[in-house]
Amino acid sequence: AFQLKAVTIFPDPTEDPISPRPLRDSLFVFALTLIVAGEAFVIARAFSDRFARTNDVEQITSFTGLPVLAMVPRGRGAEVVEAFRTLRTNLMFLEGAGRPRTIALVSPNPAAGKSFSAIPLAESAVAVAASVVIIAADLRRPVLHTRLKTAREPGLSNALRGADIQTCLHKVDGTPNLLVMPSGSPVTDTVGILGGRAFRSVLDSLDTTELGVVDTPPGAVYADALAVAAQCDATLLVLDAKSTRRRAARQLLESLERTGATLIGVVVNNATRNRRDTYGYDRV
Repeated sequence: AFQLKAVTIFPDPTEDPISPRPLRDSLFVFALTLIVAGEAFVIARAFSDRFARTNDVEQITSFTGLPVLAMVPRGRGAEVVEAFRTLRTNLMFLEGAGRPRTIALVSPNPAAGKSFSAIPLAESAVAVAASVVIIAADLRRPVLHTRLKTAREPGLSNALRGADIQTCLHKVDGTPNLLVMPSGSPVTDTVGILGGRAFRSVLDSLDTTELGVVDTPPGAVYADALAVAAQCDATLLVLDAKSTRRRAARQLLESLERTGATLIGVVVNNATRNRRDTYGYDRV
């Protein structure tokens, strides 16, 4: 049979006694507190610098100094279609600046939805305009030709080098009166080719077009967007409610103002929908 024996453990008299070290412990706790507070500050600042909690039109208008022309919810449902119809209507009845013929869509950051906004805006405008052209002025990472299922070239870069304008315009299947001028063949100096008089000449050559919607690269990253916006009749600032930073938006606004761009309003993508704004859409 097994027998259990009680074992008594006594401290080793040869070891040093353990005593509290208040100074060391206090310094450790203080350092840990600083680290936690610093991380919390960084996280809080990152979230407060976004527009995610600012879907209030009045707050966005106060921040940008521009009217909010459309609040576009996430997705591709009826609410999105209606948001771009609202944008189209607001552009038709602009006060003071008149109805612009060429509109640049500019945003501070990538993935804010410029290209996403350009296509439904143009498609919506076709319903009230005789002819609409989407111009892919993002020569760095063009996407419009892929989304509209057209060839990439000949396109804008070719027209800027003297190619015939008509050969650089492509029809969009399924949407009569809508044309796209894709980015064209790759170029090395995008700022130089877009900032010269050639781009303005391309816009002027589209004199029979009632509306030209111009896509651009991220304005806070590349100067191409500033060069394009300065030569268009009007500029729309495109913000993403979840990813656009306020500081980047403010810096872009200041840069656009310095270049002489005519800012007319704001489009907010990924806007939080209000329940009262979705009346009637559940059955569509």
